[in-house]
Amino acid sequence: MTGIDQLGRRHRKLLADLAALRVDLAEAIRAEHATGATYADLMMRSGYTSLETIRQILAPEKRDEINRRRRERD
Repeated sequence: MTGIDQLGRRHRKLLADLAALRVDLAEAIRAEHATGATYADLMMRSGYTSLETIRQILAPEKRDEINRRRRERD
């Protein structure tokens, strides 16, 4: 077994773990927002580095609308 094989397996495992974590994190962000947490607080506490990411988690329908408008401009 080569180094790339081992690293590739580890990489796939970490990606799967991250995907599962994102679901749980999004639920926690929504719950905290419902109790009054600000976008900035949620960003800092969640480990995300963008308020836009928090907004997309809290309002996915707005993300879809923004993406639609971007496609129309291109």
